[in-house]
Amino acid sequence: MKDIKLDELELINFKGVRNLFITANGHDINIFGENASGKTTIADGYNWLLFGKDSRDRTDFSIKTLLKSGEPVHHRDHSVRGAFTINGNLLSLKRVFHEVWVKKSNSPKETFSGHETKYYINGVPSRKREYDMQVISLVNGDEKLFKLLSSPTYFNEVLLWKDRRTTLLNICGNVSDSDVIAANKELAELPEIIGDHAIDDFRKIVAEQKKRINSDLKDIPTRIDEATMAKPDLNDQSEMDLQKSAENLQKQINKIDDKIAQIRSGGEVNELKNKILMIQGKQQDLRNGYQADLHKKIDIKRVEYYDRKSSLDKDIRRSIDLNDRFESNKKQIFKLKEQAEDLRHEWAGVNAELFQFTGETVCPTCGRDLQTDKVEDARKHAEEHFNLEKSKRLEAISGKGKSVMTHVGELESENDRISKELTNLDAEISKQQKLTNAVKNEMDELNAGTSSIMDDSEYKAMDKQIADIKTNIRKLQESTDDAVISENEKKNELRAKFSEIQIGISRFDQVRKLDRRIAELDAEEKELTAKFERSEYIQHLLDVFVETKVNLLESKINGRFKLARFKLFDRQVNGGLVECCEMTFNGVPFSDLNNAARINVGLDVISTLSEFYGIQVPIFVDNRESVTELSDTDAQLISLIVSAADKTLRIEKKEPIEEAI
Repeated sequence: MKDIKLDELELINFKGVRNLFITANGHDINIFGENASGKTTIADGYNWLLFGKDSRDRTDFSIKTLLKSGEPVHHRDHSVRGAFTINGNLLSLKRVFHEVWVKKSNSPKETFSGHETKYYINGVPSRKREYDMQVISLVNGDEKLFKLLSSPTYFNEVLLWKDRRTTLLNICGNVSDSDVIAANKELAELPEIIGDHAIDDFRKIVAEQKKRINSDLKDIPTRIDEATMAKPDLNDQSEMDLQKSAENLQKQINKIDDKIAQIRSGGEVNELKNKILMIQGKQQDLRNGYQADLHKKIDIKRVEYYDRKSSLDKDIRRSIDLNDRFESNKKQIFKLKEQAEDLRHEWAGVNAELFQFTGETVCPTCGRDLQTDKVEDARKHAEEHFNLEKSKRLEAISGKGKSVMTHVGELESENDRISKELTNLDAEISKQQKLTNAVKNEMDELNAGTSSIMDDSEYKAMDKQIADIKTNIRKLQESTDDAVISENEKKNELRAKFSEIQIGISRFDQVRKLDRRIAELDAEEKELTAKFERSEYIQHLLDVFVETKVNLLESKINGRFKLARFKLFDRQVNGGLVECCEMTFNGVPFSDLNNAARINVGLDVISTLSEFYGIQVPIFVDNRESVTELSDTDAQLISLIVSAADKTLRIEKKEPIEEAI
């Protein structure tokens, strides 16, 4: 734990304070004074010393002492000095706001040309960068962290809620989806439902599905009503009766047609008509034979196509597998060659090692130099041992290198074989692709009916025979037109009645179609309702997930604090949850707490943050007079207390109470 204590704080000509020297020696101190007596100036000076800002985090504020006229007092340095102890090590910092006056060559007087800031570390002049680095190193490079640890109100009144939330998650950790699902048995099937989707993304998907299904459900009753309204009125008619009437009328029409035919041609016309029927029968036989032959050809081509395609797909899969194996071998060869190169360097390093004799040449008992032959024996023995060990190490390295290169050779041989197989396989795939496409084209042409029985010469000849016979029939009929006109008038009347009946029969068909459509819409409505209920269930599971995560996360975070409690999600009117970060104390939101409670929960937050980051810094407690008892903290407290009786600042140092032995 890094423990930073303030020992001394000195303000000179700072914001109206002529000279103020505070001795704390690392202990808690209480600073009393009436309003506008300079308590806040002390906090401003402390913050300016460290960060060049006042206690409200502003860089643009008045540092100079002002006259009653509002003009600043000139030719004075404005400075703040602080002495600190950091885990027993002393550190002195000083920041000076200095006026720069220059004398121009054509004027005997000095003129004011601006300001400069001077910096001192342990009394030694320093550059701004060095000074800032020294300050920021006190809190691991994080200015915001220093302010979080030194002000009970900074966390709640300065940080944005998103930053507060991020800070809490940093110190307490988030809750994983798997932890949430494991905490609630009702969520057991949720992972299978959402698949690879994130929870938030899947919530949007389900919401969109519900919206679309609900829209479709709303349309169905309207569409059913439209179909119902579109059904024609059957006027209590019977479809069977209408069909019988139509059949009777058709028989009468057929009789008239027969009579007209007899009038026009008598028996000769009938004979010609029978000829036409005979020829048409032959044409039907030709059509039947042609279709059977065409289907047989299509089936043969289809079997051939799928056989070729299956073989082609197998070769393509083999090609993909071989390419994957080839690339994998290349990567492994590269790594093995790197390993072999490292072993060559290692072998060279060991081989370059030279023997150095470091044995004793003085007798440890009598202190005299050993005899030359004994020293030489010792040296030879040591050199032999060195050479033996060196030889073993070189042999071991060589063995590893040979094993690696053997493996490289095996992989390269395999890749040569794969490369050859791929070349042959690619050629075969190209060949099979062309053959498969050709068969497919032939099959498509047969399916499209590129050839027709109508093109057959025999079939065409029969068509010509029929046409010629019909011409003869027309010639025979032209001589009997007057007699036919009378019969046609009767037939037309029957046809008019027949058409009316047909319209009536068609209404029944229309009603059946609309009834089927209504049944389809009813089935669709049931299916959509089931889907909507399923979406509702999934949304319920997602809501349960969020609720469970909220409870786990808030419980985990709140467990790190003694007084403060945090609400991390806010429920909206529509039941949805949105992220937030609101501190409460005994159920009361921070914004509604009195000053004493705000300070104490702020100290609670500082204690947790200090423990997590391993840093304690002096804490400035403003408006301390409103707090009868502060939360326990090991950090140094500098309390600013409003006291009407103290017209000038009064400083009390709280000495630590030593336990009696």
